[in-house]
Amino acid sequence: MRLSRIYHDQPLAGSTRATLGKSASRHLVRVLRLGVGARVIVFDGSGAEYPAIISEIGDARVAVALAEPHYPKIESPIDITLAQGLVRGERMDLILQKATELGVRRIIPVAMERCVTRLSQNRLEKRMRHWDGVVIGACEQSGRTVLPVIETMQGSAELIDNSSESEYALRLLLQADSATGINDTEQPPTGRILLWVGPEGGFAESESSAAIAKGFSPLRMGPRVLRTETAGLVALSLLQTRFGDLGL
Repeated sequence: MRLSRIYHDQPLAGSTRATLGKSASRHLVRVLRLGVGARVIVFDGSGAEYPAIISEIGDARVAVALAEPHYPKIESPIDITLAQGLVRGERMDLILQKATELGVRRIIPVAMERCVTRLSQNRLEKRMRHWDGVVIGACEQSGRTVLPVIETMQGSAELIDNSSESEYALRLLLQADSATGINDTEQPPTGRILLWVGPEGGFAESESSAAIAKGFSPLRMGPRVLRTETAGLVALSLLQTRFGDLGL
């Protein structure tokens, strides 16, 4: 039987015991109905995972006894950053969840001209906390041992200025009318990849023109127009299949 995996937000290296956070403890006891003696896997995002046994259940916390760590080879060999134009609630959650499963290392929310969603600073802080939870849940489910980093939201101009050729070996933006497909990228990139996906309304002409002028390469997914929550995940799948570990 597959053991439940639980993220712990404190370093576990050198520890033989850990007291889990309230949310994780509640999930183990109230949702999974696990008791003392149950086996689980605990990870801290560092690349290691720890076989563990529930040793104590308190009023609000669960303590676990940790065994020696394992270092599964589960992280993708390619380093992809997903820059995603802001989309509405559940769609953004879906994108973050599936992008995590597909092995991205960083996610940048991007406020773009045609974004339907607009976030104040207060709402953004709440959404960031929520998105962190979505990513953690996706790591727990998918077996990942390193959490993707959700970076601070940027505007289109800021993203373009911050995404230099020296930082990324390949900078892509998805455009349905591009003449270039994934198979036209013959050589595997030798460094980080940035994949920029627009919101529901796509890229404004000024955004795509500015990005291409700075060295971004437009990329199409195929003959059909895909929704934003589909397009980015298809692109990630193709990149992982062509250059990474999907299908191995």
